[in-house]
Amino acid sequence: MRNLVLYFSATGNTERMAGIVKAELERAGQEVLVRRIPEPIANADIAGVDRVIVAFPVLGKAPPVFVQRFLRRLPRASSPNLTGVSLAVDARGGGPAALRAAGILRRRGYRVEACARVSYPENWAQIGAVPRDEATAAAFLVKGDQRARELGAELARGEGRVERESAGSWAVGAVMAFLFDAFGRRFMGKMFAADARCTACGLCARSCPAGTILVGKRRGARPFWRMNCENCNRCINICPSRAIRTSLLGTILQFASIGLVIVMMLWIVNTWLWPLIGSGLAAALGAVWTSALRAALVVAAVLGAHFLAIGPVDFFVLRWLRKLPGLRDAFAIPFSRREARYTAPGFRP
Repeated sequence: MRNLVLYFSATGNTERMAGIVKAELERAGQEVLVRRIPEPIANADIAGVDRVIVAFPVLGKAPPVFVQRFLRRLPRASSPNLTGVSLAVDARGGGPAALRAAGILRRRGYRVEACARVSYPENWAQIGAVPRDEATAAAFLVKGDQRARELGAELARGEGRVERESAGSWAVGAVMAFLFDAFGRRFMGKMFAADARCTACGLCARSCPAGTILVGKRRGARPFWRMNCENCNRCINICPSRAIRTSLLGTILQFASIGLVIVMMLWIVNTWLWPLIGSGLAAALGAVWTSALRAALVVAAVLGAHFLAIGPVDFFVLRWLRKLPGLRDAFAIPFSRREARYTAPGFRP
């Protein structure tokens, strides 16, 4: 059997798991090709493949957004017998992330053979969730490696299975995934900041899978995160000088700017836009539909305010504030002095 393994790894857990699965399949005499996401995949790469295995870390109860886009652009299955496998890596189970990726594969014509989750050490240094000591991380690695070997052996024997979620877990996970994909990852990306230890080496920018980090060329430049961050936490974990932190002041100002822009947008809707069009709509649509339309405008204003705050307002206002000598170091003050970091042993982004 010929396997194609497609994976993205933020800090090495998924890469480690994919390597173990590959070794188990090769031990069984199967051929395994490995490609990193988002390296482009063409029809010729799928031709002659019997099984496509997709592996990824879980971010906000879902596959990373760019991984989802990658899967939607995957060549359609060239044969009804071509199978797909979805493997989600997370410290807390991952929710419906594996099933979400499996659904995309199914819509691309792949017959889903297996769908599973593997637990490895947490890498969210941004919120202080990284294991506090090496012994805890090592114990997680042992369990994750064991589960990866079991999955590889099951796939080698053709005993793949689809792990299911309860309806409640699926619903909660779907809501969390939507909120994180649309808003959370972008906002949390704005919480990053670099302190005076930053050497402007550019490793964070070169390694960012979303290409969201900018580092200027002038002396003393520090990285800036744009609004398409995946919040995979690779940058904060691989920084060689441990300069990247979660900015307390930056987070407070982000909340404040979002609130101010929401107030401004609602004022525009209620005092300018609605008086201009409301009376005519009420006569044409009736009271119920007019109220529904006004509610929709309010929701659109709130959502639009969020993107304005973390986009143009952050880029032109807060970014300028971050450069002021008196505030530059203040933006680097973190939530916590604890600076635990995590990358899987041997990981090289």
